[in-house]
Amino acid sequence: ILDVNLKGESVWPVAAELRNRDIPFILASGGHVDPPPAEFASVPMIDKPYTIDRVTPALEAALG
Repeated sequence: ILDVNLKGESVWPVAAELRNRDIPFILASGGHVDPPPAEFASVPMIDKPYTIDRVTPALEAALG
């Protein structure tokens, strides 16, 4: 699970490397962020509050 806002640091190079290695991942957002770049539009995303009801379907989608 990658947080899209890491104190101003870009998560997109990490996301690109995970994708290059065929490692599934989920994007997490606290809200009020720009949408992900188009290349990551299909990656499951969860918003706060991070609850099991939100995380479980995202994990299933990422691993499915």
